[in-house]
Amino acid sequence: MRQAQGLLADYQEDPSRLRQAQLLLETAAQTDPEPEVLALLSRVWFLIGEVLAPTTSERLAAFDRGRDAGRRGAEAAPRNAEAHLWYAINTARWAQAKGMLQSALVFPKLREEADLVLRLDPDSVSGHAFAGSLAANVPRALGGDVRRAEEHFRRALEIDPRRAALRVELARLYVALKREVEARQELTRALQEPSPTDLPYWRLKVEPEARALLASLTPR
Repeated sequence: MRQAQGLLADYQEDPSRLRQAQLLLETAAQTDPEPEVLALLSRVWFLIGEVLAPTTSERLAAFDRGRDAGRRGAEAAPRNAEAHLWYAINTARWAQAKGMLQSALVFPKLREEADLVLRLDPDSVSGHAFAGSLAANVPRALGGDVRRAEEHFRRALEIDPRRAALRVELARLYVALKREVEARQELTRALQEPSPTDLPYWRLKVEPEARALLASLTPR
């Protein structure tokens, strides 16, 4: 597991390191399926789906494998917040890719998992980010709530102000609410952050999206 963690520390230099980490963790999970190994494997499958998978079908397959690893970890250790978190994140991405994220069949389970993660770990930055994303991206009839979304994003940033990717999520919420001044402020802070948390994911996935979103906003 330590070797896989080392590969994840700087995979922006070589994204194929994600596949190396996946193989290491799959082997470890076969011989000794510890919840921590399965939770990390679930995270790696998410990253493979986000960063490496070139087609929708391959993204779906990666997120489905991530769901399975996270589920197995959560079943082995019901109080392991990371296993629940990555099970939920992969399930949300899988549902999004299938066009089901706003389905009444999917959202209640995701909300349940988000609430559980934050009960187990009230200061989970990723837990608040996930809860905020759910609240921001589903209809109000299913439990969406932009005020609650902003509260979760702000709480996560209180805990980890260097989470630049989260500022981009908050900026997207502000764009949807037509609060463009605040959106530009968050995007600018994100792009000026000298040492973003989760640097590899920021560099490969979120930073280009942040620059494009900022460029799309009309200066005032």
